[in-house]
Amino acid sequence: MTYTSPYSARPAGRSSSAAGLFWFMLLSLTGLCALASAVLLPEYAALLELEGRRDALAHQVQCEQRLAAYNDRLIRAMETDPVLRTRLMMRHCNYRPARFQTLPVDLPPAELAVPSRILQEAMLPPAPREDAFAAAGRRLSDPLQRTGVVVVSLLMVAAALFLFAPRTETPTR
Repeated sequence: MTYTSPYSARPAGRSSSAAGLFWFMLLSLTGLCALASAVLLPEYAALLELEGRRDALAHQVQCEQRLAAYNDRLIRAMETDPVLRTRLMMRHCNYRPARFQTLPVDLPPAELAVPSRILQEAMLPPAPREDAFAAAGRRLSDPLQRTGVVVVSLLMVAAALFLFAPRTETPTR
């Protein structure tokens, strides 16, 4: 005599067929994949966002270090170069040496000074990494949507277990 589950959709004497095994695997694996994606993808999207912030801050720190190195070189050069000191005083302090004469010269537009170039580069951080998993993770970070995916995936796994799970025969006493 065989045990018949009250939840079984099949007679107890019938063995599980290949179609039943197929549907069991399809429903259970799809449900488990949906459950894993609902749990892992939002965390993956948050990780990529943090990596993007880290890369932007690292870029900004690198630009600040380059600017500090430039300023250090400028300060060291000012200590030893009288021509540089004179030019800086002319530019920033409205200093004019004796017998100074201004000549009009048409020059092409000058490149930006080194500090300006470094600061402009600092304003353009590297682009954050983007892929399809991160986009799906951002969509699933909404709590209502995440809960819906978890519920549907658990229902799929439960349906696979109750409808198509291979039944084992229990010995009768």
